[in-house]
Amino acid sequence: MTVAQKAILGLLEERGAGKTICPSEAARRLSGAAWRDCMPEVRAAAVALYDAGALIVTQKGVGADPAIAKGAMRFGLPDAPVHAGKTDLKALSVRIRACRICASVMQLPPRPVFQLSPKARLLIAGQAPGIRAHKGGRPFIDPSGDRLRDWLQMDETTFYNKEIVAISPMGFCFPGYDKNGGDLPPRKECAPLWQPKVLPQLPNVELVLLVGAYAQRFHLNSRAKKSLTDTVKAWRDYGPLYLPLPHPSWRNNAWLKQNPWFSTEILPALREKVKRIVNT
Repeated sequence: MTVAQKAILGLLEERGAGKTICPSEAARRLSGAAWRDCMPEVRAAAVALYDAGALIVTQKGVGADPAIAKGAMRFGLPDAPVHAGKTDLKALSVRIRACRICASVMQLPPRPVFQLSPKARLLIAGQAPGIRAHKGGRPFIDPSGDRLRDWLQMDETTFYNKEIVAISPMGFCFPGYDKNGGDLPPRKECAPLWQPKVLPQLPNVELVLLVGAYAQRFHLNSRAKKSLTDTVKAWRDYGPLYLPLPHPSWRNNAWLKQNPWFSTEILPALREKVKRIVNT
């Protein structure tokens, strides 16, 4: 439990049953006169406690979600513990779309792009949406998506059927451009915040495609090799749930030419797995 979480719960226990506190009270306990600097930390602590069922949050007496609520809030203790992990996927999707945790450092306004359904049997864990996906609000609507669908031997209708294919990238928003005009990496805040909430809501997933090194490192943790090439080469080690892939970007054309085994060895296996899932 974090220091901020302890501050919130400690104040509520001191206040007594049925009483509430203002978030600023917890921030003042943490930093005194510099309490305003602690408000983001208190908010993050409240989100974690709320998700765990250990905190209720209200605005003007009405229940609120601290991850997306704006304006004054009150914190209180629930009369009875709420079971963690029971968040409805529809409600979770609303929270993700409303997320503005990175807004102050983004080049463009946040626009989370993803595709989720509890019925999905195939999960594509990608990197982050590109500029076309950001503008269109739909994942993989670019040449990378065309190549990925070719790898899968899947038409667009099937690909965008969320009851078959879920798409949950490591960064839900377009991260912007680097100084050379390439896409920046996914924001580091995104995956640790949202993926642990999303993944339990996808109980029917049979295969997770780890597209790119960021997804591989997140999902495989210490099992990932030192390089993407080595991880993809070891694809048999991660089955039956995971299958690592390079990113389908045109920037990887040289990699594909240098590693012909990907097309001759992995693509046939990938297509067979996907065909079985789609036709089930």
